[in-house]
Amino acid sequence: MNRRKSKSDKVTYANVTKYQKGNNSTESTSSSNLPSQQQQRSGPSQGQLDSHEREATESTLNNNGKADQLLTHAMTTNSELRRNNLGVFIDKHKPDILAICETKLSKKHKLSINNYTVFRNDRNNQGGGSAILVNNRINCLNVSLVCKLDILEYTVIKVNLINNNNLTVIGAYASPTRNSSLSADLDKLFEELRLENASNDYILIGDLNAKHYNWNNPIASNNSRGRQLNQWLDNSDMLYNTKLLFLQIPSLYKTNSFIDIA
Repeated sequence: MNRRKSKSDKVTYANVTKYQKGNNSTESTSSSNLPSQQQQRSGPSQGQLDSHEREATESTLNNNGKADQLLTHAMTTNSELRRNNLGVFIDKHKPDILAICETKLSKKHKLSINNYTVFRNDRNNQGGGSAILVNNRINCLNVSLVCKLDILEYTVIKVNLINNNNLTVIGAYASPTRNSSLSADLDKLFEELRLENASNDYILIGDLNAKHYNWNNPIASNNSRGRQLNQWLDNSDMLYNTKLLFLQIPSLYKTNSFIDIA
């Protein structure tokens, strides 16, 4: 999700966070949803993308920047195979900023990508986690927050744009097993980041495990998290001028679910 732009806005930035102000287009936004070990029992040969990942990558990146087209690339950093696939993806598309959710990393794990700075927040226990990879040619700051959230796990960076506005990038993950209020967490997060300020542009990318027919899920699959998020978007529209971007192909393709949004 991000802030809608007026026609007077002129700033652009490139590749994975290539959001063009003025025409509300995200040309190549990528959030990586990291599936569970059970979903990774088989895969392509080392260093290759499987057929679904290739199809999702190529069809989305060639879509001429329609506003509702996002690329979600599924991989897990726990697997040597998937780490290599992450490298293949980065070498091919050279994203400026890449958000990764459900990283399943701990302090003993290293995540290092040539020419990229890695910002990450790991769980104290197994699972979860978030990370943002930023190309070294981009000046940015890691943002530490005071607020304590119940559901959202997040990594936040701030980029200074050429018009002296700030771009806040939030890579977020919300576990499906936690029952606290997603709306309350979003309120706390947006308030502390002062995203109501028009000079603070933002994009939140991630897997919120929120299903709702408004972002392509079947009506029968609506869940409580999806209803919360849909209501929050309606309630916060005036304050944050929020626009939800979603996929045209399922991000969890085995169940045809759309759980990754921006």
